[in-house]
Amino acid sequence: MFSGLVYCADCGSKLHFATCKSFNGSQDHYRCAKYKSNTGSCTAHFIREEVLKQIVWGRVFDVTALFFDDIMAFHKMMYQQRSAETEKGMKRRKREVGQARKRIAELNRIHKDRISLLSIVYLNFRNSIDIKGIVFYCC
Repeated sequence: MFSGLVYCADCGSKLHFATCKSFNGSQDHYRCAKYKSNTGSCTAHFIREEVLKQIVWGRVFDVTALFFDDIMAFHKMMYQQRSAETEKGMKRRKREVGQARKRIAELNRIHKDRISLLSIVYLNFRNSIDIKGIVFYCC
């Protein structure tokens, strides 16, 4: 499984898989290529496959836990960013509502002014008709 992927800590050579047919699978191991071929000065460096699996699984779990912790931090950061964006949006909408209310108040004032002006024009028109001798009765 790990053949060609693990290296000797002393000489840096690859560790090759070795098995013994007379033993069960727990005796499978990886040993230094330079020791195997007796071409180097490296001594009998080896690691049992089960130990290597435990080390790798432990590291995988550690990295996964670190990733999970970072994901939680990432989610927290995204939540804070979204909260800030939502808050900005709410402030913008409140400002728009305030502007709309001011516009409505202005339009109401303009409407009242025009109604008052029309009332004055109407009263002046009615008074001018009364002056000419025509009586204007209302309701």
